[in-house]
Amino acid sequence: MHRKLVVSFFFFVAIKLFAQETQNSVLSNKITIQFDNVNLPTALRQLNREANLNFSYNSNIIPRDTRITHDYENVTIKDLLDDLLSKGNLYYREVQGAIIILKRI
Repeated sequence: MHRKLVVSFFFFVAIKLFAQETQNSVLSNKITIQFDNVNLPTALRQLNREANLNFSYNSNIIPRDTRITHDYENVTIKDLLDDLLSKGNLYYREVQGAIIILKRI
């Protein structure tokens, strides 16, 4: 009985910590940003400046020929990145507050 109680307690604590980590994710932050006929690397630099994000990526995988003109109003960083990176066949992972951009294979 005591063992079940201890296991249940640790399970509850783990779930609570995971929920806090998800809430503290930079991806859940909201932003309003405008892109006016910029390429993807320029859009990422602008997003980096305005949202104070830490990106990590190989610049060779970011397509430069895709132009972006769009107003994003009060969207999450997650939704914005999902939209921007889909244009270049890219995806991302958040690792300890940094956003790693990778190429889909």
